[in-house]
Amino acid sequence: MTQLMTISEMQIRYQRKEDPFDLTIEKWIRIRQFLNTASTLGEFKELLQATNIAVPFCFEYQKNDCLGCPLESICSPGKEEKLFKIMSLIQIHHLAILAGNMLPNGPLISKIDGLIGELKMLKERSIEKYD
Repeated sequence: MTQLMTISEMQIRYQRKEDPFDLTIEKWIRIRQFLNTASTLGEFKELLQATNIAVPFCFEYQKNDCLGCPLESICSPGKEEKLFKIMSLIQIHHLAILAGNMLPNGPLISKIDGLIGELKMLKERSIEKYD
């Protein structure tokens, strides 16, 4: 099973000057890979915790209410809030397991795939902006 990213790993790698987009994308790729085999209450609890790991952009932009953050369009309050929708879906899976049910992972995987695609697109836009 894939190991989920921890906050300490995120912070250490960011301090080593790794690309914040790459770290954010890797976090979500790992979540998606973990989801491929997740089926227990404990695993969905781990997934929920992993989604709450702050990404490098949060370290930089949160103090300014996310103004100017390259991820503002996908996670800031009042925007599309794609990240929070995915977190809510993981919570729904967690609650379903608590109730003795198992929901199919397909729709959640599809949402995460869309998010990863959008993160890659935002990275490309950022590169083009500064080239």
